[in-house]
Amino acid sequence: MVADTSWRTQPQPFPVRWLIPAIGVIAATIVIGAIRYPHLPAHLTAGLATPGGRRVPRSPVSAFAFVIAQLYVTGMWTGLLVLTYRSRPDIDPADPAASVRRYRLLLDRFTKAALSLLALVDLTLLLAALQVWQLYRLHGAGAALPLVPAAAGVLLLIAVAIWAGRDRIRRGQRPGRPAAAGRDDDRFWKAGLVYINRADPAIVVPARIGVSWTLNLGNPAAWLVIAVIIATVAGLAVLRIAAGG
Repeated sequence: MVADTSWRTQPQPFPVRWLIPAIGVIAATIVIGAIRYPHLPAHLTAGLATPGGRRVPRSPVSAFAFVIAQLYVTGMWTGLLVLTYRSRPDIDPADPAASVRRYRLLLDRFTKAALSLLALVDLTLLLAALQVWQLYRLHGAGAALPLVPAAAGVLLLIAVAIWAGRDRIRRGQRPGRPAAAGRDDDRFWKAGLVYINRADPAIVVPARIGVSWTLNLGNPAAWLVIAVIIATVAGLAVLRIAAGG
């Protein structure tokens, strides 16, 4: 029997300061929108301000659709990250103390990358809102420029995931290190790709192939992650319809 109680006695602090950029971008969007709203025309271009875009009547929903999207996405994913901090860590029974230290490092880097992604997504939404509010306009290939911050955030998150995967492979090559929680057992892998192990507390586990990761569908929290992803897409779609997009 092995144990490591440091996760309970010294819980990992959530990096709240890394949420400040996202909150700052949202606050800036709200202030600019509030100043600009009285001067907007009676009809706005729905969605991104592209040539020939459909025009919709000005309303708080159509004018502040991107602000609502910022609040929705940031709130949903921040809540999910906080829940991840409260979940049980991924512990290797062969070396519990070291595995907890590695988990702390991985959780810290991944959360900071995810919060950076949220700030960059909010920046993309701000740039899109500025077009709708007619503060500037892009044409041709330049119309894709507002997507650059969000794309950079996605690349940052992928880079952190690849780093973690390579670190896992490097550690896995050390002699005498068994697979954590018996994850390599074929019983837990459906078609060799889908991992289902109700006894494993981990939400995300290393995939069998390459440096990728996969959800542990035996953990109810993994289904919550899937629900948040679906709710994010569905919520943005509903918001777009409500805004006339």
